[in-house]
Amino acid sequence: MTINVENRKSIVVFSTTAKMVRFFLVKHIEAFSKEYKVFVVCNLYEQEDILSILPDNVHVLHMPIKRNIDLLSDIKILLKLIVFLYKGKVSAIYSISPKGGFLCVLAAYISRIPVRMHTFTGQVWATKKGVNRYLLKYLDRITSLLSTVLIVDSQSQKKFLESQGVIRQGKAIVIEHGSISGVDTSKFYPNKSVRSKIRSDMNTSDDSIVFLFVGRLKREKGVFDLFNAFRKVCKKTPGVELWLVGDDEENVQQQLDTLQCSECSVKFIGYTTCPEKYMQAADVFCLTSYREGFGSSVIEAAACKVPTIGSNIYGLTDAIIDKKSGLLVNVGDVDDIAFKMLELSKDKLLRNRMGEFAYKNALDKFDANKITSQLFFILKKNIEKRG
Repeated sequence: MTINVENRKSIVVFSTTAKMVRFFLVKHIEAFSKEYKVFVVCNLYEQEDILSILPDNVHVLHMPIKRNIDLLSDIKILLKLIVFLYKGKVSAIYSISPKGGFLCVLAAYISRIPVRMHTFTGQVWATKKGVNRYLLKYLDRITSLLSTVLIVDSQSQKKFLESQGVIRQGKAIVIEHGSISGVDTSKFYPNKSVRSKIRSDMNTSDDSIVFLFVGRLKREKGVFDLFNAFRKVCKKTPGVELWLVGDDEENVQQQLDTLQCSECSVKFIGYTTCPEKYMQAADVFCLTSYREGFGSSVIEAAACKVPTIGSNIYGLTDAIIDKKSGLLVNVGDVDDIAFKMLELSKDKLLRNRMGEFAYKNALDKFDANKITSQLFFILKKNIEKRG
């Protein structure tokens, strides 16, 4: 049956940044656009080309939302969203990101949008204290209350949110085994030729052990703990390298450069739209974060047969099976991180065995097509019921 484009119902996909859309929502949007008129709303500042991979029939709109709270700016964004949603006769919204989700769901509620779907992907307030924790937690609670469909990207995060009173028992769901978008195995897979090419470009020998971090370079991502642990490893094991890939949001490189020692080889790659290439070239993935909703990069590395050293926190415990697909470490424990890095750097058979298990686990549990299919089914069912 051919769908009349003019009669298609409209849905809005909302995120704070275009990068979040690029890395987590492209497959979802492609699926949505086959049946609905899709608007992607996010902050495109200095990121205009990032979303060029979206289908031509998807409308991308700039909304200058800031990541941090800015009361005057946030009120302006809220009013713009209300007008846009109301005039556009939108049937459903789908949001991710904490503050962006709050503003979009609130605007949709005020505009009487019948389907308000939000995915929790981690809590900014989980590592904060005092007034900031209370305020941010309260905003998440409002987002939960005003959403008609609530999704959480891991079972352990769902239990945490329920225990904190942010979501009520039985309201939220986890799609499949978790994650916001699963892993695209057409993009993330073992590739020896890419491994050789990237290592050549990085002046890294084939027998060097490469520890890899991919993500925003921030203190709460455990980057400083990882760096300090790596310094301990360098003194005991020659031929190891640490690659840090991602946006440097807190001037981390300059701070770490002052702590560099001659024995250590730490390389900063910066932001990339091709993280899979560095995963294909790495030996061990590292995510010693203080908070994660799930840890999508972990299963992406797993699909490249790379095991992970990760923090023993909610979210990551869904992505890492301790002693099978990787090793869990105590949060902020530099000695524990260093011990696990040494263990994997010295034992190639262990790395390979964990990499194989991680690979099979990623393909069995976190296939991107299954998660997109389930998300589309949930959206369509609710639009037909409410929209």
